[in-house]
Amino acid sequence: MKKLLFVMVLALLVSFPLHAVDVDWGGLFYHYTFWWQNADFDSGEDDGDMHYYMHADIHATADFGDGVTVFVKIGDWGNFGRHPVFLVGPHGLDAHLMAAYISAQNLFESPIGFTAGIIPVLYGDIAFDGGENGFAGLKFNVVTDMFALDLFSYRMIEYGGMGYIGGPDPGPDVDLHGAWATIMLPDANIEINGFGFLGKHGEDSPMWVGARSTGKPIEGLYYVADFAMMMGSDAADVDYKGMYYSARLKYTFVPVTFGGGYYYFSGETADEGDQNYYSPTGGPYVNDFYKGWPGFGPAYTLWSPYGFNLVEPNLNVINAFVAYGAEMFNIRGDWFMYSKVEGDPTDMGMEIAVHAWLNLSEQFGF
Repeated sequence: MKKLLFVMVLALLVSFPLHAVDVDWGGLFYHYTFWWQNADFDSGEDDGDMHYYMHADIHATADFGDGVTVFVKIGDWGNFGRHPVFLVGPHGLDAHLMAAYISAQNLFESPIGFTAGIIPVLYGDIAFDGGENGFAGLKFNVVTDMFALDLFSYRMIEYGGMGYIGGPDPGPDVDLHGAWATIMLPDANIEINGFGFLGKHGEDSPMWVGARSTGKPIEGLYYVADFAMMMGSDAADVDYKGMYYSARLKYTFVPVTFGGGYYYFSGETADEGDQNYYSPTGGPYVNDFYKGWPGFGPAYTLWSPYGFNLVEPNLNVINAFVAYGAEMFNIRGDWFMYSKVEGDPTDMGMEIAVHAWLNLSEQFGF
């Protein structure tokens, strides 16, 4: 079945040039090597590991004109280490549809559009699909010079369908519905977002509401301020009261940038019900992708579940940094202090991280 699906998708991609006005092909490959030690922040443990993370995809965008496009991406990602002969190891290559959607914009010469299929999801630091596979769903949008609105419904987990026909009831699907509005103030270089999400998994109905603002009101100055609060209840009628907020500021006088921020993710307090905050998608915390992947420092990133910083509740973070950026060479140094909102002790420790990178694209004519 997987081979048939793969052949059908390839046939669809090949047929694009026969019908589309324009087709753009592309691809992405990257390889990370991670080495860590003392991943549980316990000075009494002597633990460590080195592992590899890879991503490879090929994608195509077909433009049919009049605002209609189709995007398809095939690839794979994860930790690779399976022996090609003995098949011993945790993971092997298994190419799949990472994204596949049709988008129709400017319907009837209006600012209205829709997107349907497997859609990448990224809304600020609030909701993120992890950066690899999208969610199946439908999105309607309105875009003008000063206002934008997304109305969407995503099926994050499909527990029904053909694979379950004639079998036992697999349980309810996991859905996410919501709205994300953006007000743009171009004269002040400021954006303001308001959002609401509703999750559905049987009787579990968490809700998220909040606001976010980003901008560059003064030359060289950039800020982020956001807030989200959970409501609703789970299947046991326990109320969600989780909360998240952050405030970040940085200032650049070329080629030096310095700044910092404070982050808060509420933790669990037994006598006040469910105080846990978590992302609407269950995805990692973005934090502007400052080092090429989401999250905070690499020590916390590798310590947290699933890697790539799937931030758990019960966390305070204070950050300060300084960076130097030139056309070819960049370096950034960060200081983090982590602590728990609840628990004894609350202190988790400090982390100092240095991130350096080279931009060789012009050297190689890219």
